[in-house]
Amino acid sequence: ESISKKYERTIFNNFSISVQPGERIAIIGENGAGKTTLLRALLGNLQLDHGTVKWAENANIGYMPQDTYEEFPNDVTLMEWIDAYRKEGDDEQMVRGTL
Repeated sequence: ESISKKYERTIFNNFSISVQPGERIAIIGENGAGKTTLLRALLGNLQLDHGTVKWAENANIGYMPQDTYEEFPNDVTLMEWIDAYRKEGDDEQMVRGTL
């Protein structure tokens, strides 16, 4: 609700959104427009200048950063990395389909 973030320039000001269960949204904009900053703010990874972010109690939040260097240890393939996120019953075909 009414979140704001400014660096040398205003990235977003008084931004509010409510996403209902089952809805999907896309964040589209030019490079440098503030898409990643907005996502980091929504995830709580960035201190806001103003406003609050509240997630539903049972929200399942997933995020893949634009720069993934911290996500992938050296000498690990994508299949090896995603194995850590497999759920019981997920086979290799399901994982490959997801990728």
